[in-house]
Amino acid sequence: MAIGGGVLAAGFGATALGLGLGGAVSAIAGLQIGAVACGVFVIPSVILLGLGIARINLANTFKRFCGIIGPRSVVNVSELAQRSRLSVPKARAALDRMLRRGWFREGRLDASEECLMVTDEAYEQYQHARALLAEQRRTQAIEAKTKAALQAAEEKRRAEAGVTAKAQEVLDRGNAYLSAIRESNAAIPGAEITAKIDQIELVVQSIFERAQEHPEVIGDLTRLMDYYLPTTVKLLDAYEDLDAQPVQTDNIRESKRQIEDTLDTLSVAFEKLLDSVFRDTAWDVSTDISVLHTVLAQEGLTENPFEKSSDTPTLTLHP
Repeated sequence: MAIGGGVLAAGFGATALGLGLGGAVSAIAGLQIGAVACGVFVIPSVILLGLGIARINLANTFKRFCGIIGPRSVVNVSELAQRSRLSVPKARAALDRMLRRGWFREGRLDASEECLMVTDEAYEQYQHARALLAEQRRTQAIEAKTKAALQAAEEKRRAEAGVTAKAQEVLDRGNAYLSAIRESNAAIPGAEITAKIDQIELVVQSIFERAQEHPEVIGDLTRLMDYYLPTTVKLLDAYEDLDAQPVQTDNIRESKRQIEDTLDTLSVAFEKLLDSVFRDTAWDVSTDISVLHTVLAQEGLTENPFEKSSDTPTLTLHP
C-alpha cells in the first residue's frame, strides 16, 4: 500500500504537473483537462500512501509489543507504553487496532483497558478473579448493610430506653471494671478473699444493671466510676501481686490484711450506693402502698382502726 500509493502519487503528480505546464504554455484545453484529471487521482494515491505508512508503523509497534511481552501471558498497558515510548492513550489505541485485526489471536483487554491478556487461559483466570471480586463486594455490601441495620436498631433501642451515648460510655467503662474484678478474683486463691470479691462483684453488677434500666441514675455514679472502682481494681492487682510472692514476709501479710479490710469497707459503701439508686423506687412503692390502703379504707374494704369492734361492750344508762 505504501509503495503503490507512493508510485501512483508520484506518477499522477508528475503527469498533472507536466500537463498543467504544457497547457499553460500552449493554451491547449485538452492538456489542462488532463492535468486536472491526473490531479484528482493524486488525492486517493496520497491516502493510500498514508494508510500504508500507518500500517507499517502499527506493524513495527506490534513487533515492539511482542518483544516486551515475551513469554508472559499478561502485561500492563502502561508498561507497553513506557517501554515503547508512547503515551498510554496511543498505546491503548494501537492495541485496539491490533486486536480488531486479530494480530493477538487470543488477546483481550480487561474491563478498565489497563491490562492485556494474550492467552485464553489468562483471560479465563481474569474472569474467575473478577467473579470472585464481584461476589466479595456483594458479600461486603450485605455485611455493611446488615451492620448498619443492627447499629440503627441498637441506637433505636437505646433511644427508646433513654440510654444516651454518654450514658452508654459510662456503662461500658463499668463493665470493663467488672471484667477486671472477675479476672483478679479468678487469679487470687483463698475462700475468704474470694467471698469478699464475689460480694463486691455482685453489688457492682446490680448497680450497673439498675443504671442500664434507669439511665437517670447514671449521673449519681460519678464518684463510683472516677475513684471507687479504679481504686478497687488497683487494690486487687496489688493483692494478686503480693499473694504471688514465694516468701510471705510480715510486711506482705500486713499489706494483704489491710487490703482485705478495705474490701470490707468498699463492700459496705457499694451496698449503700446500690440502696441509693433504688431510693426513688422505694419511695414510689411506699407512696403507692399508702394511697392503696387509704382508698381501700374509704371503700370499706379494710378494717378502719377508728371504728369500734362489734365485740366491744356498750354502756347502758337506766332511769
